[in-house]
Amino acid sequence: MNSKKINHSRKLKDFSIGDHIIFTRVWGMDAFKEFRQISGDNNPLHHDESYASKTSFGKPIVPLHLATSPLSAIAGMMIPGDNSLYLTNHVRAIEAIPYGEKITYSAKVVAIIEVRQALELRVLLLDKDKVLVEASMVVQVRDDYDSTLASLNYNQFNEIYNTPPQTILVTGALGGIGRSVCRSLAEKGVSILIQHRVGREKEAENLAEKCRKFNVRVASIGSELEDQKSIKIMMQKLLKKETITGLIHLASPAVDASMMQNMAVNYQSLVTMLEILTPVWLSHQYGRVIVVGSSAVEYFPQGWENYVAAKVTASRYILAWHSRHAQYDIEGRVVSPGYVQTSFSDELREDGVDALLPEQVAEVIADSILEKNGSENPYLWLETSGLRRGSWGFFLKLDQSRSSANIKKPKPFQDLSNDSKESIEFLIRDFFGLGEDVSLEGAGINLLPGWDSLKHIELMLFLEKKLGISFRSDEIEATKMLSDLKQLIFKKISSTLK
Repeated sequence: MNSKKINHSRKLKDFSIGDHIIFTRVWGMDAFKEFRQISGDNNPLHHDESYASKTSFGKPIVPLHLATSPLSAIAGMMIPGDNSLYLTNHVRAIEAIPYGEKITYSAKVVAIIEVRQALELRVLLLDKDKVLVEASMVVQVRDDYDSTLASLNYNQFNEIYNTPPQTILVTGALGGIGRSVCRSLAEKGVSILIQHRVGREKEAENLAEKCRKFNVRVASIGSELEDQKSIKIMMQKLLKKETITGLIHLASPAVDASMMQNMAVNYQSLVTMLEILTPVWLSHQYGRVIVVGSSAVEYFPQGWENYVAAKVTASRYILAWHSRHAQYDIEGRVVSPGYVQTSFSDELREDGVDALLPEQVAEVIADSILEKNGSENPYLWLETSGLRRGSWGFFLKLDQSRSSANIKKPKPFQDLSNDSKESIEFLIRDFFGLGEDVSLEGAGINLLPGWDSLKHIELMLFLEKKLGISFRSDEIEATKMLSDLKQLIFKKISSTLK
């Protein structure tokens, strides 16, 4: 992970979206006593064992304002530092914070608001893979501040991390599609971790050498994905040396393998790997997963029951996982190809059935794991006729997608993030009468000229009419930032595809 020492001389131009810091705290009763003296909060839920035992929490919990007090240190000592001016914040408690547990704090720059000389930060309070509290902060960077006046000790704080270079773990990398995926990633400058079965080290090294010709870093590791212990050992070894930013899960036994084999490799190994990766990704607020499914789940061929059941389970799992984590820039997608011209399906294809080239599937997979803001279209179905994006079960007629045609570079459904007349940013500019020269980075209520609470209601009504959707009153009230608005609209439009 690339990082740089925290200092008190960084100006706004020195920060980048993706810069983040990570540190931990353990809250004890001594901290509460100090907090109680300062705040006057003596609620028994926070200190009385007998009282708390009779509540749904079962034991005392840390006051929210005590748990979030490090937000002040984040702004004043870390990002940006002592040249900061704390402008606003919004805090949402999701789960109770226990005493005595190590809580991880992650703060990431998600927007740079040049018009206000400020940074927008997303802060997460984490207990392993659980998000306990999420917060947003807007902090001004005072570039006119004389840093020579400061005599603060910054060594007590962690380093600022940058967005890491892509390093992607590919399971089943020695299969027909897997080899093409590794090559496609290498061509795009991505570092690759090749997972293979034990005993196939020579094949893995040959593939690694071919990928290294593109001047990327490649490593390989043997592991049996049917064995949970083997998976955990593999992940432990990798994470000691690597910052894994993505996972492409291709590995699968044959379609006629037992239910136990299919479920172990397709589904359970995925769960085990993500149980290890998710806490790491949450702390860095970035991660990507591609599960390679199968279009067989749409038409369920006879004799494929175990294979299809395992693919369905893995696909549904990753889509549910995606829905919980996408708001933190941690996304999962399913790519479900039809027949592919590999040895895996050679004996299964009927005469006259068109099949995809491994390179075509690989290109879609590689593009999908590298693209951003794809949370509104997490399910991709690929056939010789082209690529369709949407949500699980959104296809109406199978025969329309299995017709013979040359596949071209995939085009998504209506893209609401581009500069078209249907885009959200176009509509925002149209509503407020803003030109292209006005940046919308970090825009929100009271952060963009003319966007106040009253105008916000008019804006939401305007968007309802233009996009053919409707907002509840609580959604209107909760949407404070343009980034929140985009996410809400994507969610509503996605639901119309189901």
